[in-house]
Amino acid sequence: VNGVPVLSVPDIAVLLRHPGLREACVLVLGAGLTARLIAFVVAADPARAPTLLQLKQHCREHLPRSMILDGLRRLDALPRTGNGKVDRRALADHHADHPTPREPRP
Repeated sequence: VNGVPVLSVPDIAVLLRHPGLREACVLVLGAGLTARLIAFVVAADPARAPTLLQLKQHCREHLPRSMILDGLRRLDALPRTGNGKVDRRALADHHADHPTPREPRP
């Protein structure tokens, strides 16, 4: 992202330390200069789900700038594969079908 190699595992571990989240997955969507870190999260309490700004502030305390989130998608549950792992392809497809307000459809 922005010319810096990114591993999303630290992002997930940091996100899961936030008390407002039950589950999280981070994907790098796009390529090159348009690559963005998008968090897909399940709130511990949907009525009090953290905002993107709150999660950015939380991550900023623990991660380098290049690993701070660019976008946030709240879900009722993370999709799972047949063997119980997070279905990253389904998340990417969901994001493509429902872009965030700042992201135009491709």
